[in-house]
Amino acid sequence: MNQLERLINKTKTRNHSIAFQTNNEMKAARVRDSLVVESKKSLKINYPDVDPEFHVQNSIYQPLLFCNQKDQLDYELSYDQLRCTLAPIFL
Repeated sequence: MNQLERLINKTKTRNHSIAFQTNNEMKAARVRDSLVVESKKSLKINYPDVDPEFHVQNSIYQPLLFCNQKDQLDYELSYDQLRCTLAPIFL
């Protein structure tokens, strides 16, 4: 299992959202997550279409992880190739 698959599995067990971005589109893995809604609203971007298997058939440029600041460090320590930039959203 590669690091992306491990990351996806961890987001599922921790109830966090992830979106997948290619060079020209983005798909969310879950429907209407509040952190995704708020982050996209702040950028004036609509919620991405949902396709939890988008990463299987597409080359992913970057995964976008949506979690709180407390959980960010755990992800950073668990995935050596993961570089997090957190734009805090407090709900």
